[in-house]
Amino acid sequence: MALGRKLVGSLNDDGNHDLLSVWMGQYVAELMLAVPATPSNDRLVAQRACASAILDLWSHRAALPAERRPFSSLEPIVDTLAALRDESAFSQLYRGHFARASALTTTDQDSAPWLTAMRTTDAAAKCILSFALDQALARLDRDASAWLALAKEVEDPASPDIALLQMIVGGDNERPPVTVQQRLLDDRIRNVDTLIRQLNDVKASLKAEKAK
Repeated sequence: MALGRKLVGSLNDDGNHDLLSVWMGQYVAELMLAVPATPSNDRLVAQRACASAILDLWSHRAALPAERRPFSSLEPIVDTLAALRDESAFSQLYRGHFARASALTTTDQDSAPWLTAMRTTDAAAKCILSFALDQALARLDRDASAWLALAKEVEDPASPDIALLQMIVGGDNERPPVTVQQRLLDDRIRNVDTLIRQLNDVKASLKAEKAK
């Protein structure tokens, strides 16, 4: 019932102008109101009909209007993470270069600094992306956590989508000690400094190439 109330509250909000979703919300609301008013000998049937309607609406949540969808506040984060997945042909190529870097011959040593730059830049960029993700999550509407708690009551917590959302939203764990937070921030600052140095080196090399 808690999931039903949450769905109904979202769909029947005064700002919702999607008539179909408003109707669905009102239909589920009527079924929920009918349960306690149903005679005890028929109440189980009413409860099952209500639960079925709630679960059916939940199963079609992706088709709801964007501003009414559960987890809609997480969608930009999920899309961003998907766009950053490291599956390009180029990434496969430079991972191969990393693997061969230790086997460079004497005549290949001119390549070594650039391969090292690729590795350190990649590590620094990932650290900065991690910080950016933390900042985005810290500014999330806490409504996402409420949706996740309800979703876990009706779906397998190990299912891929729920597991992903759990990873993004996180739990109610306490913040790490201040000393740990400071070490993490220091590490991120070092990575930013590394990236700035690499960018300056690349900028200088580009200018040199242009001047040839």
